[in-house]
Amino acid sequence: MCPGRTLLHPLSLTFPTGKVTGLIGHNGSGKSTLLKMLGRHQPPSAGEVLLDGQPLESWGSKAFARKVAYLPQQLPPAEGMTVRELVAIGRYPWHGALGRFGAADREKVEEAIALVGLKPLAHRLVDSLSGGERQRAWIAMLVGAGQSLPAAR
Repeated sequence: MCPGRTLLHPLSLTFPTGKVTGLIGHNGSGKSTLLKMLGRHQPPSAGEVLLDGQPLESWGSKAFARKVAYLPQQLPPAEGMTVRELVAIGRYPWHGALGRFGAADREKVEEAIALVGLKPLAHRLVDSLSGGERQRAWIAMLVGAGQSLPAAR
């Protein structure tokens, strides 16, 4: 946040389902701020952010997690987790009342791992991967989660 400086002016965005949308701009132009607001990590200083016509704050945690996935620019540690385990975490919002991980979840995880080209490394610890491989593992987690709005910074 920059006091007294408007980073984002009112805007309306639509992210088509199944399409990749790129966000480009100069340093300090508000790209990260926009993604933080979309991920509910930073509230807007004025106005509101709507998702499917509803204010973000009106969404319950589980419903929001089923809709939006967010990956920060600085990747969090994944200590002791394999690629497959990390990607499986993305399926958490879809688990039933008992938190069961079913065949459909396993299938989504394997599809996501294959999509990012990490199938041969699925058994490896995330922290043992190269930087690019680690980024792909986290992207696989977003893909495997199946949200309609995955966002990565």
